[in-house]
Amino acid sequence: MSKNYVCMCQCPLCGKDSGVAIDKRLKRRYEYSDRIPLICDECNNFLEKGALLYIEVRDGETGDNPHRTGNSVWLTKEFREKNGIKGQVYYIEASKAKEIGLPMGKEIDNR
Repeated sequence: MSKNYVCMCQCPLCGKDSGVAIDKRLKRRYEYSDRIPLICDECNNFLEKGALLYIEVRDGETGDNPHRTGNSVWLTKEFREKNGIKGQVYYIEASKAKEIGLPMGKEIDNR
């Protein structure tokens, strides 16, 4: 596959396109299918507010890069603190999300 000096950036949290990367020296270093992780403005805004993100994954998937279902939910900083949750981004299995009633695919924040 041929190389290009431009590639798309993709948010590692929500999966949306989050920009374009250009090699400053205009060297052809990216494959046409390359995606560089770059947190989008929307996700960055939630993280700065201290919100909590649950990313839904297939049941039984473990490890550093489990298969995502495409669903996620942002919860408020208050929810995170009230429940003693230290981090801000977690994977959750689909059956567990359903069991505890997480409204996957929605944003619940305190704007």
